[in-house]
Amino acid sequence: MNRGLFFPLDFNSFHTIPKPPIPYVEGYEFSVVEHFPVKPKRSPDVDFTTTEYERRTTQELVHRCVRRSPKKGTMGTRELGLKVFLPLRIGDNEMSQVALVEVTSGHLAGMRVVAKLYDPLYYDHATLRWNPFSYVEADYAREVAAYRHLHEDNLGEYIPQLYGSYSTSIVHPGVGTRAVRLILVEYIHGTSMYHLAPNDFPEEVHRHIMYQIVKAESQFYAVDVRHGDLYQRNVIISGEARHDPNNRPRVTIIDFGRANIGRAIPRLLNWSLEPRLLPGVYVSPILRWHRGITPKPNDFAMWCMWAWNEWLCHEFRDDIPAITPEMERWVPDDVRGNPFFIELFGPE
Repeated sequence: MNRGLFFPLDFNSFHTIPKPPIPYVEGYEFSVVEHFPVKPKRSPDVDFTTTEYERRTTQELVHRCVRRSPKKGTMGTRELGLKVFLPLRIGDNEMSQVALVEVTSGHLAGMRVVAKLYDPLYYDHATLRWNPFSYVEADYAREVAAYRHLHEDNLGEYIPQLYGSYSTSIVHPGVGTRAVRLILVEYIHGTSMYHLAPNDFPEEVHRHIMYQIVKAESQFYAVDVRHGDLYQRNVIISGEARHDPNNRPRVTIIDFGRANIGRAIPRLLNWSLEPRLLPGVYVSPILRWHRGITPKPNDFAMWCMWAWNEWLCHEFRDDIPAITPEMERWVPDDVRGNPFFIELFGPE
């Protein structure tokens, strides 16, 4: 059985004191209490404050983690007992710790779910310029908000079920106790797309997978959720069968720690311009997923080696009558003059 990925502990920031051993190993038992995070900022400030930067160089890391409590939010009443069954991604210099856990007590007793812990202690404190405490808090708040938003809009078929957000306490003898936030989500049986070789699957399967990814992302965007990190590593493929042209695996999108609710791209666009992005309106992937001369910033290129723009038009042809001039703004001017788009929409 695969026991997950482990990475060695780095030294304690700028000190020569190693971090404590990572507790989230097989058999580790802990209790959690329901917690509701504060509403995420659309553009969270994850830079170091002057005070935090000074502490980074003068205080031992565990002491900093104890002193730097996460944002309060609201505590709930439900409690659960958890036991790590299988580490999935546990290690130092990770933005979160992920394990399959058994629920030993509470309203989810008897279930196996994925626990994703936003533990700043095992973040990269030695090299990254961002404030780890602010960064994991932002990830936690954004991920909870995105999951809740998507489930409320009945888009659960594309994502894992969310079983709630929680807080746990970790005691460091002689130092103090610190809080760590976490979420519990459905365990999806499958394989990360990152670990699959495109050559193992016929083009028919490639098309099926990419259609599901494009459709899911477009539905997210229609309710104003930008995933923000849609790469192969965050796509789970279930029911895959290699070299079978009739195989139709299921696609599930995970990891919404970079997600934003709203259409403007944080730090890149003035919020006052957001109405031009048509909030709450479905914008066809014919426009948003078009492929121009410069590839889009994702890593699906090896999974779609066919005439991509023409394929989008065929698969989403029912969208064409509803495409408005305002929506056509999604196509850059240099691409808008392409014969393909001129034929599709007519000259400007």
